[in-house]
Amino acid sequence: KDIADIYALAWYSDTNFSILKRGIHEIYDPGKISSTISKFTGNDYKLVSQAIRTDKHKVSRGIAELAEV
Repeated sequence: KDIADIYALAWYSDTNFSILKRGIHEIYDPGKISSTISKFTGNDYKLVSQAIRTDKHKVSRGIAELAEV
């Protein structure tokens, strides 16, 4: 559910992606973000992609982009 929430916030929000990303990095330490994302498995992304009917790689790539500094 966290992956789906993060993805939906990032891709369907009216907020510009770079502004959203900057805001996330102001609130959460980038190391903590990376640590959390590293725990997501391929199966996690698969389940999310099936639930929201979006390509698994698109979801994982979007999440990874949020973690980049």
